[in-house]
Amino acid sequence: MFFAAKEAVERKARAKGRKEERERIQRELAARGVPLTPEQVKIVAGESE
Repeated sequence: MFFAAKEAVERKARAKGRKEERERIQRELAARGVPLTPEQVKIVAGESE
């Protein structure tokens, strides 16, 4: 039970970190005049499938 809860918390933290990184990349590129779609930001962030 402990390990399942620990894994769930870690997954949630990783997902939050990825979301924050995508948002940071999108803000940084927009500040430089390079707007990207959310799909393109995922690719740049290394999350493409």
